[in-house]
Amino acid sequence: FLDIHVRAFNRMGGVHRELVYDNLKQAVRRFVGRNEKEATEDLIKISIYYGFKYRFCNVAKGNEKGHVEKGIEYVRRKAFSSQTDFESIEEANTYLGEKLLELNSKKRNWLQNQSPLDILNQEMAYLIPLKPPYDASRRVEARVNKYSVITIDQNKYSVPDYLVGKFVNVKIYPEIIEIYYKDNKIAEHKRSYQAHYWSIDINHFIHTLKKKPGALHASVGRHQLSPELQETYQEYYTSNPRDFIELLELIKEKDLDSVLKAVEELRKIKKELVTTDNIKNIIFKLPMDKESLETKDISIQNASLKQISILNDLFNLKPIGRYEN
Repeated sequence: FLDIHVRAFNRMGGVHRELVYDNLKQAVRRFVGRNEKEATEDLIKISIYYGFKYRFCNVAKGNEKGHVEKGIEYVRRKAFSSQTDFESIEEANTYLGEKLLELNSKKRNWLQNQSPLDILNQEMAYLIPLKPPYDASRRVEARVNKYSVITIDQNKYSVPDYLVGKFVNVKIYPEIIEIYYKDNKIAEHKRSYQAHYWSIDINHFIHTLKKKPGALHASVGRHQLSPELQETYQEYYTSNPRDFIELLELIKEKDLDSVLKAVEELRKIKKELVTTDNIKNIIFKLPMDKESLETKDISIQNASLKQISILNDLFNLKPIGRYEN
């Protein structure tokens, strides 16, 4: 983590300015002669795009870029000496950003009692406009297998099931995987650095699940749903997976928060009211027929009592309790 993310900041006069892409793992393509080095195509492209010059140090000569290494050590010591454990990379990045802002906001004597951030703000008027981010992704072509997934670095990523057997273009970033078909973005996944991991979006299999709704319960995609949606399935939809598939389509059309709010509203009224049709009625502000449900419950109860009465007469049993007429 430190090697990848802390190297994105170079302490130059207190302001962290240097931009480094972690996709650019190798900068030297080959050695020419005794001391000359030839840059990789990616380094040349980035230098032309952002308009900077690069200089290579010699092999095993870390002292030639001591100010860079010292800057990394400074940030590591100031930011991560007090806290070293984080739940995720995102949390660590947020923490690092806060620490850098704190460091760059401190007044420095050698800057006439100004902070590095103050100096940067003064220089802003003389800087060239910021260009759009350089696309440093790795691009590959992949074929969708019969399970409607593609394989990237030993991991599986799902795509819509109508693309089985087709070739798709994939852009691999440090944190995400983007998948395109005929220049249209059809899927996006968080990149996994595990081995043989399956990243499944259950919405990619809606058409298949409509034909085989029973497969929903044991599917990998269902277990990768949000905890709130998994809880909703377990509590209200285990006996009606087809209705849950319609709920997934509704989430795709609207959003998850709206659906969960509707579920909670129905649950407070009556648990049996939690159905996809009633959720749609709340979201689209349609009238919900509560009376029909209550009438249906009463009719079922009356039919049950009548059946019990017939059995009592058949076996000459005496009714007891609330079943007496």
